[in-house]
Amino acid sequence: MNKKYLAVIEWIVAILLLILCYRLSSLSIGHFSAIKAHEFSEKTMHYGPSKIIKEIDLKNRKVYLCKYKDWISADTVDKKFIKWHTGSPVSPRPIDYSKKVTHSWASSSAYKNDESLLTVIGYVNDQTITTIIVETVKEKSSDIETLKYKLDDSHMFIFTVTDKKATHFPKTVKGLDKDGKVVYEERLTY
Repeated sequence: MNKKYLAVIEWIVAILLLILCYRLSSLSIGHFSAIKAHEFSEKTMHYGPSKIIKEIDLKNRKVYLCKYKDWISADTVDKKFIKWHTGSPVSPRPIDYSKKVTHSWASSSAYKNDESLLTVIGYVNDQTITTIIVETVKEKSSDIETLKYKLDDSHMFIFTVTDKKATHFPKTVKGLDKDGKVVYEERLTY
């Protein structure tokens, strides 16, 4: 065989091996866009496509507060190296229109540098509620952190708490009217 043809065949084999190695490596998994990773995450749960209400940027992690029909969800995507990957599951929750507030929470610790992430989401049915307050407590502690969220036209809220030292858990969800009076309160158990 001609040396020229042999060199061409060697280059073709080398290129095919590089493509195969890339496809089998972790670089081929993931998406270059956080939104695309979020959309992929929803597809794997057979959920959506949802409307993104709010995006929370936490350095190499994004949390999306979403609504799909009569469901709410929080979806996380993580940036690893140069691509975005699905984080914790979408965990959709149906809106209970018989309640003043529908809420859900999730806590995860598999985050960069063992940093924990608490996410509390919800939908407010009571039109008199203008502000949501969530009190959180640290694991193995009595330290309470109070978080406030002013509602907008979506009637949805999201809280995120990150901590490298301890996992946080929600303790109480409160709804305040325009005068600051508590019109809804629910103590949570975890």
